[in-house]
Amino acid sequence: MTLAITGAALDAQPVGLRAEQGRIVELGPDVAPRADDEVVVAEGMALLPGLVNGHTHAAMTLFRGYGDDLPLMEWLENRIWPAEARLTADDVYWGTRLACVEMIRTGTVRFWDMYWQPGATARAVDDAGVRATIGGPLIDALNPDRAGALRAALRQHLDELAGSGSLTA
Repeated sequence: MTLAITGAALDAQPVGLRAEQGRIVELGPDVAPRADDEVVVAEGMALLPGLVNGHTHAAMTLFRGYGDDLPLMEWLENRIWPAEARLTADDVYWGTRLACVEMIRTGTVRFWDMYWQPGATARAVDDAGVRATIGGPLIDALNPDRAGALRAALRQHLDELAGSGSLTA
């Protein structure tokens, strides 16, 4: 697939862009669409790079509006943590897919996610065709007795990610 963007502005100067197979191959004031390009006319719009979200819990789109009028700790303890305890991998997958659609629509091309069941998040990211850095949460509440459980959880998260095909060396 090829894409041509015409009539956009970059640093207040007219600019066009051509992309082939998801990669920018031409950028400048004289870029003209070719016959087989999908053309986006961007008159009066700015051309800028894709956005990166550096902190997400993508699957939490499922909790949008759920007790959002509560103080933080009450919200976490009485709403979110009990609801998260019931989440399945399928729930995390679909909540993340919804987040991916929203990010794609708003120009976010990559995100960093920390949430339960990272393997399900990785599957959703792969299926959506976006990029992400994924890890599971490690919460010790400053309790050294939790180190063994955290180590086991980390191993499980890494195994899930390695099994998803999303983990690269």
